[in-house]
Amino acid sequence: MPKLIENVRENLIREARHQAETIGYSSMTIRSISEACGIGTGTVYNYFPSKEHLAAAFMLEDWEKLLCGMKKLPCRDPETFLESVFGLLRGFFISHAFLFRDRKAEAAYTGSVTGKHPLLRNQLAGVILPVCAYSAAEDKPFLSEFIAESFLSWAGCGENFTRLYSVIRFIFENK
Repeated sequence: MPKLIENVRENLIREARHQAETIGYSSMTIRSISEACGIGTGTVYNYFPSKEHLAAAFMLEDWEKLLCGMKKLPCRDPETFLESVFGLLRGFFISHAFLFRDRKAEAAYTGSVTGKHPLLRNQLAGVILPVCAYSAAEDKPFLSEFIAESFLSWAGCGENFTRLYSVIRFIFENK
């Protein structure tokens, strides 16, 4: 009778995150993850077809937490709200820098991130849309998508909020 292991998926994700952070994505293997979790390599493949999928799983968990945190922010003051959203997004990029700096990880996730970019932008735009009610702009959905796209680009590049907000403030205040 096979042994029953609880929380296999969660343990695999946790270990993949740990290894990616400590030894790097390039050194992380399905075998090293399975050994650390005390399960057979084949069992890992029952849950995840590759280490890329494992990395995507913990990034997705973090993205969902990020969105949840953003949705809890009060949006009475547009600048404060947007600065908080940008700060949280910047924190996401910083906390995953170990992946973004790894050439093999970059090669693995470039295709999937490129394909998911519109989804990520739309999710972020949905968080930003309520604050666009304070804007003089007529096309508020476009404005929220513009801000979301700008945030994704600038937060990933390490730019600061103040510089970006000068552009957004101009758009906010003018039709």
